[in-house]
Amino acid sequence: MTRDVGGDATLLVEVIDSNGDPVSSQVKASASGFHVLYTPKVVGKYTVNVRYADAEIRGSPFHPEVYDPSCVRVTDVSNGMVGKQTSFTVDASAAGDGHVTVKVNGQTSHPYVDISATSDNCYTATFEPQEAGRHQAYVLFNDIQIPGSPFDFLVLNGNSVVAKWDSSRHYPAHRPVQIELESKGTLHGKIIASVTDPYGKSVNCRVYPHGGNSVVEFVPAEVGPHCVEVFYGSEPIKGSPFMADVYDSSCVRLLNVPSLATAGEEVTLCVDTSESGLGDVDVSVVSNKIAVPTLQDQMSEFCQRFTFIPKRAADHLISVSFNGEKIPGFPFVLKVKNPVHLLEVINPNTEGVVVKSSACVLVETRGNAINPVDLEVQITGPTGELLPFKLLEMPNGGCKIEYTCRNAGLYVFKIFYHGESISGTPLYIEAFDPNRIQIDSKGSWSVGEKVLIDVDQLNAGKADIGVFVNGPRGASVPFDIFSSSQGHRIAYVPTEHGTYQTHLTYGGISIPGCPIIHNVMDSVLATVSGSGLERGIRNRLTTFTVDSKGHRGELVVQVDGPNSVAKCNIEPGSNGTYRVNYVPVEVGKYKVVILWNGKPVEGSPFHPTIIDPSKVDVVGGWQSILKSNGCWPLTIHEPNTLIFETKHAGPGHLSAEVTHDGAVLPTDIKRLDVDHYHMTFIPHSAGEHVIKIFWEDVPLPCSPVIGMAVSPVERQHLLPFSASPTAVNSDKVILAGQGLHQAKVYQRAEFVIDGTEAGYGSPDIHMVGLNCGVDVQCMPLGGQKYRCSYIPTLPGAYLLNIIWANQPIRGSPFKVTVSGGNIASKVTFRGETLRSGIIGQELRSDIDTRLAGSGELSAQCVGPTKPAFCELVDHRDGTFTLSIKPQEVGQHVLEIKYGGEHIPGSPVNIKVSGSPDASKVTARGPGLQHGILSNYQSQFVVDTTGAGAGQLTVRVRGPKDAFHVEMQRDKHKDRRIVCYFDPTEPGDYIVHIKWSGVHVPGSPFHVHIASTEAELGKFVGEGAFLQFDNHKTTPSPQQQYNSLAYFE
Repeated sequence: MTRDVGGDATLLVEVIDSNGDPVSSQVKASASGFHVLYTPKVVGKYTVNVRYADAEIRGSPFHPEVYDPSCVRVTDVSNGMVGKQTSFTVDASAAGDGHVTVKVNGQTSHPYVDISATSDNCYTATFEPQEAGRHQAYVLFNDIQIPGSPFDFLVLNGNSVVAKWDSSRHYPAHRPVQIELESKGTLHGKIIASVTDPYGKSVNCRVYPHGGNSVVEFVPAEVGPHCVEVFYGSEPIKGSPFMADVYDSSCVRLLNVPSLATAGEEVTLCVDTSESGLGDVDVSVVSNKIAVPTLQDQMSEFCQRFTFIPKRAADHLISVSFNGEKIPGFPFVLKVKNPVHLLEVINPNTEGVVVKSSACVLVETRGNAINPVDLEVQITGPTGELLPFKLLEMPNGGCKIEYTCRNAGLYVFKIFYHGESISGTPLYIEAFDPNRIQIDSKGSWSVGEKVLIDVDQLNAGKADIGVFVNGPRGASVPFDIFSSSQGHRIAYVPTEHGTYQTHLTYGGISIPGCPIIHNVMDSVLATVSGSGLERGIRNRLTTFTVDSKGHRGELVVQVDGPNSVAKCNIEPGSNGTYRVNYVPVEVGKYKVVILWNGKPVEGSPFHPTIIDPSKVDVVGGWQSILKSNGCWPLTIHEPNTLIFETKHAGPGHLSAEVTHDGAVLPTDIKRLDVDHYHMTFIPHSAGEHVIKIFWEDVPLPCSPVIGMAVSPVERQHLLPFSASPTAVNSDKVILAGQGLHQAKVYQRAEFVIDGTEAGYGSPDIHMVGLNCGVDVQCMPLGGQKYRCSYIPTLPGAYLLNIIWANQPIRGSPFKVTVSGGNIASKVTFRGETLRSGIIGQELRSDIDTRLAGSGELSAQCVGPTKPAFCELVDHRDGTFTLSIKPQEVGQHVLEIKYGGEHIPGSPVNIKVSGSPDASKVTARGPGLQHGILSNYQSQFVVDTTGAGAGQLTVRVRGPKDAFHVEMQRDKHKDRRIVCYFDPTEPGDYIVHIKWSGVHVPGSPFHVHIASTEAELGKFVGEGAFLQFDNHKTTPSPQQQYNSLAYFE
């Protein structure tokens, strides 16, 4: 250090280091002063005392800081990766006081370096390289480079190495597995790899260069997933670690490998891969260079089953591979033996064959292909002659033997394959000739008399005889059949008059001359009797009797009420009588239909009147006129009156009988309106009177009523008030009822006037509005009481004036507010959609109440024994949707009411039938079979008996304009429909028969109509099978669809 002090005095310098130890110094004089030199040994803060002429110079003592850049230590300098932060540590804690500076230079870039203090004079330098290559880090302490600076390191690019690897592949054990690593640009680091087997053990691997790239290679010894990790520099490359599934095809095991098989029988192979690792198993079977189809089933996670059926008795080559590698021991040859024991002879003509008609016998091979040359056939006729035949090969591998029997009798078939008799032979077939049958049935017949038919079949051969007898209405008629010396005798007893048809078949073929017609005369008709045909009482058992005069027949009874169907119970009695019971559930005129053998009996339909006497009541109730002792107080020499209401009693008339001491008093009964009667009589002497009241000649439940007659004076004493006109007090009149204050248009409003305490008198009532008046009806109830009612037609405010004995009643006139009500007659709905239905299927109809005002809509549907599901969906705009789902078959009654009143069209009778069942429909006839155009009969019969309600549709596809479909109901059986399509050109025809959109059994029927017998024989004889397209496609110009719908 140099200091200018001036003068000639002595300069003294003392230097003390950071540890307190003295440091030697050297003082040299200069022209300007003194120059002091000292060499620090340690870093830290020093103390320098300077005295001149025994005095401290200004500023002394001095405290210089000593530092040493060589004491700075740099650690953790390592290679980095592009785009990833890299850091190293700078430790300047032993270098003294100062600051650290770090700069990093790349090839072309100078990344920013962040220096952060971790402790006293210790720092971490962090930067993010932007390029690969060699980099230098410059470290300075107090702007002086420390020893070793700059520090060299490499920056690697992790994307410079990319693995070509297929993770979906499987790799074989004991063979090299390679992972190719593609290098993008120059590599500045080393590639390192490691492999671990499924058990965690390390597997030797190597990395070597190959064509400018690198390859990782290892040889797995274990089965299962191997983990391959690849690093570039210190970082894993993209996708690392890689998983390699290793398999060993030599560990695949085969179970149940057969040594011999039989053609036509299933062969099974089971492949176990539990020890071989993951992979795909493939089994192929080849015979005569033709692949045999195999089926594969996954039995468990590591076990698969392969099955196939050899078609021929020949060697089959079986190959099994695992992940494309043949497993040891395969392929191998499977021997397949002759299937003669699988062959079977089938006779499709189980009822025999018709003489001079082509027939066939089938040799069934169960899918195996055989050579017809190896078949030996011998057919022997009834007289020992050999019958010629034609042998045809079928597409399914079997054979067909065609033949034609010349005479009726027994034919013997012997069939061999490779000299061995085939199962089912010898086969015996009866040939028969329906044309040789003679029928004898002559005479006239009446109901109840036995009809006899003799069938002579001695010269016709043996076959089953079929009998079907139809009555006049198409129903089946019971019959008896007996064996006779010449054949059979058929007998049946007709139970009704009309035409009977007897259909006879022989071996399933209609016998010429059938059906046999018998016209049966009617000998007797059933008769009916009983009160249940004329009248009845609601909810009471009603009965009548049917007498069939001892004859068998079918009795049908249907009882319909005005809005309901009554359930009938028919009880058979002795000598052909039947007791019929029903319980009516509503009043009104009923309709009773009685059919005997399908015809109405004399007088049917009957119209009994059903009443309910319990619904006949005195206006105001009996309690208003009867005393506590149950008697009616009567006054002699004065009219005594009762008013009856009969609205719910059913159709009828009211009658009464009043007696006193055995004498009958005159009684006057008048009908006031539709629902009310007025009864008056005058007792002439005091005492007990017996009043009997009848509705439609049936006593009321309360009848007889006892009346006690007294004189007018005695009657006056019995009254609870004075009858004197001077005692009238209109303030004591009591009024009650909603009709005094409010009402709705077109709805009856009522109120009651009780003048019991007001004195003798009667009411006078007037009701007036702004635009019109309203007629008020007043009906006496007896005892100074009256029931009043009115029906307003316009909404608005009205005044109701009530006067009692010419005195106004307190509160009169009363203000009545009439609001708009509902008008059920203005509700509309689509009733035509609800006339018929099917059990379990929904019926829907829309209901519109928008013109009817406010009100409550209700619907109820009742079947023969239980209600149907009924739901109303409110659309919130005055419209509704009604949904009905019937639960039983039979007549249903639907009631729809609005504001408690039936809407127009209600009630609705709904006929519910069973759901359509296409499987119950049968179709048969020559029109569904092959034939020759010149004599082709195109008719066929579709029988829908038992199939429920539905739509029958017949659709025919054939040559354009070459046919016309016609359908008509069988007049003897309405569930049977006769169909024709009358072809005019040869060709292929397809007949589709559907019931409610579903094919009936056998449909579609494929019919080939040939021009000649030879053409037809060729078509059938060669075993041709036409491949028809059953899908709905557009017909070609030579074809068209004709259809006709028939609704049940």
